[in-house]
Amino acid sequence: MTNEDIAIELFSLLDNIDTLSDVCKDDDKLFRKLAMREAAKRYDYATTDGYKVTLKTGVKSIDEPAANCTYKPTYALMYYNSEGKLVYVERV
Repeated sequence: MTNEDIAIELFSLLDNIDTLSDVCKDDDKLFRKLAMREAAKRYDYATTDGYKVTLKTGVKSIDEPAANCTYKPTYALMYYNSEGKLVYVERV
């Protein structure tokens, strides 16, 4: 991945968290759970010692299948609020 690819992916994570704030506005506990899960994905693209951030430019995009992969299943986690309304879908 290039630095630009990483920047796009990291912005996407921020955008997803922003979307969660709208979707989960009536459920702070659900928002925190889903936002922290989304924020943890930043380590797919960078590492930190608490002071310095190092980008993982040598990694393949998580959307790129491995060279020997002929089948790539897709799964989704679906989250519902206390009223049974679908509030968030996460591809895993």
